[in-house]
Amino acid sequence: MRSLSLLLLISSIFCATTLSGQTERFYHTYYDLTEADQLTLDLRGEVVVEPWSSLDQVMVETRVSVERVQYNFLENLIAQGRYDIVETTEGFDTTLSTTPQLRRKMMNRNRELYVERVQFVVYIPEGFEEVSPGVYQRSF
Repeated sequence: MRSLSLLLLISSIFCATTLSGQTERFYHTYYDLTEADQLTLDLRGEVVVEPWSSLDQVMVETRVSVERVQYNFLENLIAQGRYDIVETTEGFDTTLSTTPQLRRKMMNRNRELYVERVQFVVYIPEGFEEVSPGVYQRSF
C-alpha cells in the first residue's frame, strides 16, 4: 500500500510539472548565399547573430517555447508553418523573414494569451558585415 501511494505521488508530481511547464523545441534551417551580396533579416522575435565559418550558407537555429501547452500542440504549430522563415531573392539581395502567422497572437479557450517565446540564432558567414540594423553585405 505504501509503495502504491508513493507511486501515485511521483506520477502526480510528474504530470503537474509536465502540464504546467513550458514546452520547447529547436531546429535548424540552411539558406544558400552563393549568389547573394546582401542579406536582410526581417525576423519577428529575439534575433541573435553569430559569425560562422561557412562561405555561402546561413544557418538559422529556431528556438520556440510556449508555456502551459503539451508537446503535440507545439509540434502542430511547427507543422502548420507558424515559425517558418521565408526566403526572398531579388537580384543579389536575399531576405529572410518570418511568416505572417507568427505576427498573430494566440489565445486559449478562456481568452488568455499563450506565452510564446521565439528566438532565432542566425549564423552568418564571416565574409558578411553589418551595414545597418538587420542588413549584412558581403565584404570583398
